[in-house]
Amino acid sequence: MESATVPRPGDRHPGFVVEVGKCWAPVYDGAMQADHCAEPPNWTGRWYSPAGDRWWRLWSCRDHLAGLTGCREFGRRRS
Repeated sequence: MESATVPRPGDRHPGFVVEVGKCWAPVYDGAMQADHCAEPPNWTGRWYSPAGDRWWRLWSCRDHLAGLTGCREFGRRRS
């Protein structure tokens, strides 16, 4: 019996990575290793850690904004 919780390549890993210029959301690759999302970030926001001890400033692609607060878009020219 296959479980619905088994991750597949491209699924979001539950962790997070804070690195300027990299999307905060690690995703599973074809070898089921978690790595940075390959999309370039164009949003920044804040995320409260699961331990409940601090806020983190993160960079994100459009697909991984869920869970962030105070999101602001950057790097796109306004017309």
